[in-house]
Amino acid sequence: MDRVRMGVIGLGFGQYHVRTLAQMGFDAVCFLLGRPVSLTAEGAAFMGSPSEEAAAITVRFECGAIAALTCGGIGCRGYREFPRLDVVTANGQARLVGREHIWESLSWTLRDGDEIRGFTFLPETQERTRYTYAMRHFFECLRTGRKPSVTIEDGIRTVAMAMAVYESAHTGRKVGLS
Repeated sequence: MDRVRMGVIGLGFGQYHVRTLAQMGFDAVCFLLGRPVSLTAEGAAFMGSPSEEAAAITVRFECGAIAALTCGGIGCRGYREFPRLDVVTANGQARLVGREHIWESLSWTLRDGDEIRGFTFLPETQERTRYTYAMRHFFECLRTGRKPSVTIEDGIRTVAMAMAVYESAHTGRKVGLS
C-alpha cells in the first residue's frame, strides 16, 4: 500500500486514557504516513487525575505530512462515536468511524467527484473480534516461523510517541522523535 503523501489526518477518540488511545492512533497514522519526526501536545486533567485525561496532539512525518489527534478519557457515556479517523490528501478524503472502540464503517470520496463510497464492517461476535485477526496472524507466525507484520520497532516507536505526548504536554515544547 502506498503511503498517503502530503496529507492531513485527524483522529479523535472518546473515553480512553491518553496513553492507550494515542498508541492506537499512532499505529494507524504511522502505518499510513511513515516515520514520525516530531510531536507537540497539550493535555488537561479535568477530573483532578494526576495524569492527562484529554490531549490534542500534532505529529509531523518525514514525508512532510502532519497528523492531528485528539483524545480524552473523561468518560462521557452519552458520546460514544469513537474512534474516528479522517484522512485528507491531494486525491480525496476518507473517514473511518467507530462506536465504543470498535471500527464500524469506512467512507471515501475523490477530490474531483461528488459521490461518497463506503462500506460497513460486520459487527463483532465471540468468534470474530477486533483482536481475532491479529491473534491468528501472530499464532500463524509462531507456527510457520514467518516474521510478524508488526515489528518490535513498531511497538517501541509507538510507546516513544506516547511518552512524548506527556513530555510535550508538561514542557509546552515540541519533542523530536528519532
